[in-house]
Amino acid sequence: MSPPIVPPSSPNKRHKKAAVVDGRKKKNYTMNATPQRNKRPRPITSTQDVQTSRNNPALAQKIQEVSARIIKENYELYKDLENK
Repeated sequence: MSPPIVPPSSPNKRHKKAAVVDGRKKKNYTMNATPQRNKRPRPITSTQDVQTSRNNPALAQKIQEVSARIIKENYELYKDLENK
């Protein structure tokens, strides 16, 4: 024998009631309410694996050159827009 079919409005079902704020119903957001953390952090093999401007002077120089070029280009674009 199969179990009886219970309609959704049955008092057996538990429903959360939405809180009322300023006469409007407040939505209940339950998805990802408590985010899960990683159980264990990723191991760091070596600090030398990551190239940064601190441990690579050539990279620091390249970053400075590119930054200066972008700033100059942005300034020229700004001037062109201002003169329109």
